[in-house]
Amino acid sequence: MPDMLRFLIMTLMAVVMAGCSDGTAPTPQTGSITGTVVTETDAIPVPSAVVSTTPPTSSVLTDAQGTFTMTDLQAGTYVVKAEKSGQGSGTSQVAVMGGKTTQCVVIVKKPDPTKGAITGTVRSAADNTPIASALVELVNTPNNTLTAADGTYAFSGVAPGAYDVRVSKDSLGSLVQSTTVTAGSTSVVDFSIRVAPLPPVTDGLVAYFPLDGRGDDISGRGYVEDVTIRGVDPVADRKGRAGSASQFRGTNESFLSAVVKQGLQDMPLTISWWMRRTAPATALESLISKYLHPSGEGVVLVFENGNLTAVYTTDTFANYARIDVPEPQMDSWNHCAFTCSTSGAQLFINGELAMSVPWLGIPSNSTTDEVLRFGLTNSVASPGLRPDPYAGQLDDVAWYNRVLTPQEVQTLSNDR
Repeated sequence: MPDMLRFLIMTLMAVVMAGCSDGTAPTPQTGSITGTVVTETDAIPVPSAVVSTTPPTSSVLTDAQGTFTMTDLQAGTYVVKAEKSGQGSGTSQVAVMGGKTTQCVVIVKKPDPTKGAITGTVRSAADNTPIASALVELVNTPNNTLTAADGTYAFSGVAPGAYDVRVSKDSLGSLVQSTTVTAGSTSVVDFSIRVAPLPPVTDGLVAYFPLDGRGDDISGRGYVEDVTIRGVDPVADRKGRAGSASQFRGTNESFLSAVVKQGLQDMPLTISWWMRRTAPATALESLISKYLHPSGEGVVLVFENGNLTAVYTTDTFANYARIDVPEPQMDSWNHCAFTCSTSGAQLFINGELAMSVPWLGIPSNSTTDEVLRFGLTNSVASPGLRPDPYAGQLDDVAWYNRVLTPQEVQTLSNDR
């Protein structure tokens, strides 16, 4: 560190240690910050730098000598940030005390010209308000941060290349957007996510898809990594709320797929969903699956020959629990829940137990690495033998890592 810069910092630290002056704070509950913004290499003052704080307060500009003053600040800890185009940026953490003035030095560093940056703001889609403390990650890198009180986030010193930026928070939509970083530039990635309520039963919830026009998992449990939703139309849900359910078109281009962690399919489990068929089912039609047809390994919910069929199978159908019950009434909303454990499986329709079956073979967890799919099942069978895509509506798909009680299933079914 240059001698001049070291001398300046040591001098100001001595002032702070000896006690801050008290001439600028108007009341004992508020204090002030005064400081100087200097360059990293030679401690030259930086005029006209923008100085701001986190938590946010009013921004100020440095004067010709690189100094600034911020008054009427509530007592507490602040991160003071200074930045100026061409000079770079820097931060310093300070503690503000009531009736006192805290002094600080902010050292600005020029950005690495071989690196770039990613910045953005996370806001609510409902009212555009900023969302604080949301987790923002650069996927497949160790870089992550939390949004500030004003919803902003930033990654600096990012190597050029293509990145996926993911934002998530409990009870908020988890979204991923792609961007490309180039040397010496800043990529702006803003997010607009909606707040949605969790289902009335949350104990053991590991994934929850409200399906209100998007495919997000909003459980915040981290089992779902990436979601693709294509050719799915928002429609009114069972409560008549516009755009709060999803219509699947019955084509191979209408589906939702989600990359999930391996443990999602482990027993015990419960899958809860609402559905409304809008066309008669074909002889074999997809609904929800984590399964490669016809491998005999995974979890699959389908319509087959007039029945709603739920299967948990392992080892090429050597071990399985399978339930077939008559398909629920078409053109009406029906709640369904499928539970599976080493004791067997159950299928509930509109809160009532429709069938319970034991395991055939040896109960064991599926090891399939297939993605979770709604509306379309991945199949390697010849075209005429593949399950048809789903034509109908889906809503509020919830996945639990335990067997729900009949009373809990009834609670979910009563949420009409």
